[in-house]
Amino acid sequence: MGDDAPGGGGSAASTGQAADSDTEGAAAPEGRAPPARVPRCFVFDLDNCCWTPEMYQMSSGFSYDGARNVCRSRRGGETVRLLGDVAHVWNTIRTDPAFGGAAIAVASCCDEPAWARELLALFEVSEGIKMQDCIAHTEIRFGNKQTHLRRISEVLKIPLEDMVFFDDQHGHCRNARALGVVSVQVPHGGVTRAAFKQILDEFAQSEPGRARAARAETT
Repeated sequence: MGDDAPGGGGSAASTGQAADSDTEGAAAPEGRAPPARVPRCFVFDLDNCCWTPEMYQMSSGFSYDGARNVCRSRRGGETVRLLGDVAHVWNTIRTDPAFGGAAIAVASCCDEPAWARELLALFEVSEGIKMQDCIAHTEIRFGNKQTHLRRISEVLKIPLEDMVFFDDQHGHCRNARALGVVSVQVPHGGVTRAAFKQILDEFAQSEPGRARAARAETT
């Protein structure tokens, strides 16, 4: 279910939906030449995009299993795990010089913001590095994702066209694209390496991306 009611369908090509693929078979972004220009900010939804289950399915209070990088609800016993390759992707953005210190931000409408922030403080993207350590700005509240994205752009002083966005919901991705934010829908399996490669390629091929590449070649 994502952050709110499921969005409509649409083909992967028309909606920016990430193609289903096995994580291990997907090409890692570090194994390819980086595009001439890369996003300055990567924005992520949380529920059913970075982790599962969703907050409305959980009980409050979590313990952390560092050996498995999973969290468990102290009351209901539900296990929360990261989806896809989200830890790898976040760590790549954080450490790979190709991304030039690009920001990571969160845009979520999840039902329990405090629980989501607790999980961000527990999950690790690499040994000793929590998800919250990677985040430049967090928007966790009810509302249209356009509001979240505009606020992130304002706070970080990064133009919307320099941002990319992952979400499991077609409607949220459509709304982001209406603002000029390149978006990829990840309805199954969360943010994988394949989805990460796809959003980099789409950004490089977008009109702002091509314009920036052309300017870079002349300077």
